[in-house]
Amino acid sequence: MVLRNITENDLDSIVRIHLQSFEGFFLTSLGPNFINSYYKAAITDSSTLSVCILVDNNIIGFATGTTLPKGYHKRIFLSNPLAFSFSLFRKIIIPSVFFRLIKNANKKSQDTSIKQVELLSLAVSKEFKGRNYGVRILEEFEKLAISKGCLRITLTTDVNENDSVIKFYNKNGYQKIFKFITYPNREMYRMSKDFQL
Repeated sequence: MVLRNITENDLDSIVRIHLQSFEGFFLTSLGPNFINSYYKAAITDSSTLSVCILVDNNIIGFATGTTLPKGYHKRIFLSNPLAFSFSLFRKIIIPSVFFRLIKNANKKSQDTSIKQVELLSLAVSKEFKGRNYGVRILEEFEKLAISKGCLRITLTTDVNENDSVIKFYNKNGYQKIFKFITYPNREMYRMSKDFQL
């Protein structure tokens, strides 16, 4: 088993795992070309933290996040507008898609009184779930965050039909801070874990 940063050569595996792990999510609905453009732009952004886990030289899971959540998606989208436009060619004309992209690009940041990182995605291939690989990825992501001087990790996750994910984060020291509603009427938890350096 190997844990390391995500590189551009890993994108096919990252996209495959994302698509199977986040079925029904808005970004997933934009298709594999968009997801590829998203992670390609993400791993080149200086604020992005990324970890992938390999078993027998195959990527079976990953995590990404940012130390600068305010304006993150806007920066990502503007880093290569041509690639994103091409990947969204048919979908961008749908008003609900356009509206959601604008909402994501203009996401508000959280408390900035301490240095923190926002965990944006953590996924493990279905065939490797239940073997503690998610824990290993999360631990490595936390070490990476601490090495950057971060004192807190935050994340958002669904409230409904998401008990196993909420339990996973609770078991690993993450606490619910508050509940909020996001578009379109989706209940979410903001969770966090603090570190002492």
